[in-house]
Amino acid sequence: MTHGTGLLFVLTFLIQAPERTESLMQLAYVWGMVLIIDFLISISYVTWPKKHPQNMAG
Repeated sequence: MTHGTGLLFVLTFLIQAPERTESLMQLAYVWGMVLIIDFLISISYVTWPKKHPQNMAG
């Protein structure tokens, strides 16, 4: 969990008004999706590394 998402969760807990914090939770959801996509892309580079072309000088 990133610091920003943790801060959003703390703020929603402190405010105790779901109707007022709905947009904060939507933002946390979007951040979570971005982190998942970033994680999958990063893991794909580890799992399937880019093949380097052969030395052109021969």
